[in-house]
Amino acid sequence: MNDIAIKNYKSLGFKAGYSPKELFPKSLDINVVGGSILEVHYPKSIVNKLWGLVKQYGKKKVVPPEKLNELLNSKCDIKMVCLKNKQAADLMREKLVSSLKNPLK
Repeated sequence: MNDIAIKNYKSLGFKAGYSPKELFPKSLDINVVGGSILEVHYPKSIVNKLWGLVKQYGKKKVVPPEKLNELLNSKCDIKMVCLKNKQAADLMREKLVSSLKNPLK
């Protein structure tokens, strides 16, 4: 999943990488863009279903579109928090970049 997300971010012109260790809970996504930190909190039930699909179909196999669409079309509440603070964003970016397995390109 990380590889797909990184490819998508890079296609949009962003620098992207991933950490070999879990820095945050799987239900939390942290993005640093410019002077802002964007937190996305996903319901644990959705995250568990997604990881269940990953485990079921493995890294190399393709998840059947109907299974993925069923999950993506699930109704749920997703909480987003945006902190616009350049100093905090710079510190978070530094922490995230230092943990990356592959260098940012």
